[in-house]
Amino acid sequence: MRVFVLCVGRSGSCSFYQACRFLEGYSAGHESLAGHVADRVYPDHHVEVDPQNVYWIPTLRRRYPDAKWVHLVRDRGANVESLCRQCWEAMEAFAFQWFQARHPYDVVLAAGRFYDLTNDLIAALCPDALRIETERLAEGWEELRRSIGAQVIEDGESLEQVFRRRYNPGPRPGPLRGGPQCLTDQSGGGSHKWTLRCQMVSPNVGRPSCPLPRARPAARSPVSVTRCSRMECFSLFSAATRWRRC
Repeated sequence: MRVFVLCVGRSGSCSFYQACRFLEGYSAGHESLAGHVADRVYPDHHVEVDPQNVYWIPTLRRRYPDAKWVHLVRDRGANVESLCRQCWEAMEAFAFQWFQARHPYDVVLAAGRFYDLTNDLIAALCPDALRIETERLAEGWEELRRSIGAQVIEDGESLEQVFRRRYNPGPRPGPLRGGPQCLTDQSGGGSHKWTLRCQMVSPNVGRPSCPLPRARPAARSPVSVTRCSRMECFSLFSAATRWRRC
């Protein structure tokens, strides 16, 4: 049996791969055939964790009709934040594709849309997939282990240590890569660092407690950044000041 773990990037795939190395009788890989899925074959009794395989679902389902599918899902706000921190250039490209702009507001919206579209695609093409939440990774891994009938390999490193460790962590804290994390308000003369929560497209939008505007500003308009009172989202709005990246 082959097991394919699908997810959005930055959702704990490295951690899940490390845990799958403890499955007796199964090999495990993380993006092991990236770029070569079409012309190579995954071995039997193998667990492959690869966010890019989302785009190969039809091919993989035809090639491996008996494969088991896993949908790894991370909390939306945390996942979008990590995408903006670690994959700013990629999200900027999506923003240009969808909004024809690279305004910081558009980039964060693009990250949110990328999260939604990827998870919707997995759910639509793999309705039989086992859904595992990243925040409950150990419980989900145990459910997968039981479903495929595998035993746990006894190793020097305990499985609990694997779940506690952070693999492939993003730059935290610190400025977003190429993003509007560190900005200088030249009218006030001060430098302000912000922690981007990236929940600008959360269900809180439009509520009285969230000052996020309903419509995004024009791509070339100057912006400033403020925190909402609930510390759950950011509000980008037109301002009379000029901003530059530190």
